[in-house]
Amino acid sequence: LYDYRELEFCAVFGPDKILKNLHTFLNFFMIRKVMASEELLRAAGTVTKKLALWLEEQDHVDERQVKSACSLASEAARELPAAERLARLLYEYAQTHAPRYWNEELDDYFIVEQIQPGKLFLSAMGSEVGTIEVKVPQDISDHCKVGWQINLLLGATRHGWRIVETGNVYPKEL
Repeated sequence: LYDYRELEFCAVFGPDKILKNLHTFLNFFMIRKVMASEELLRAAGTVTKKLALWLEEQDHVDERQVKSACSLASEAARELPAAERLARLLYEYAQTHAPRYWNEELDDYFIVEQIQPGKLFLSAMGSEVGTIEVKVPQDISDHCKVGWQINLLLGATRHGWRIVETGNVYPKEL
């Protein structure tokens, strides 16, 4: 593949590989590599659905693949903008409410296990600290969904775990 690094994905692999890679494109690439607005993320799902239907019209893929791709694209059009909105809310909160001092920190990807108004219950993916309760404004807990993954740096204070820095938010597996 090194010799093909200047070429587009379709020039290297062909149209039959596109739908097989939609999950990675939407759930990883669009979140981690593209600085996209909520509107662009919504459009990514819509355009992806149109692409899947076009690939079927051109006889590059079968109906089963298109049905799966359209379902994924529809979900992405809803979930990706919502995840971006939550990421923005978390960032804005961390910029104004991060603790000045903490005695322990945990930098990890966290899975949202439970949500209560003003509280998130998170489990770290890379360590075995158990479930962590993090207090947040209700606007943040209202936008969060169980199963989503959030990249956070948390600091342990005398008042519990607090958000120090934030990263990306990934919807539950699309």
